[in-house]
Amino acid sequence: MRITTGVDLGVAILAVSGRLTIGEGDVTLSQAIVRVFDAGRSRILTDLKGCTTMDSGGLGELVRAKATATTRGASWKLVHGEDRVRKVLLLTRVIGVVEIFDDEGMH
Repeated sequence: MRITTGVDLGVAILAVSGRLTIGEGDVTLSQAIVRVFDAGRSRILTDLKGCTTMDSGGLGELVRAKATATTRGASWKLVHGEDRVRKVLLLTRVIGVVEIFDDEGMH
């Protein structure tokens, strides 16, 4: 998995590409989120458009990211959950815990 980091209008954007799975993507995402928070960013958007697969490790990391943001008084949201990923989020009821939007303009 690869994460590209950028900033747009003061919002840190983490674009996920590849598999968000246990032992692979979850660690990469966790490290990227911590780096962004440690850099002083309080608004983060994780773009899942390029996420091809997500398992329980990836789901756990999304919930952890939300908890970390809440603890730090920050805002963390998801965008572009493609059909397969969105279905996993719905079935596991992660949507409702984590905000997800169809495009960046809605954050």
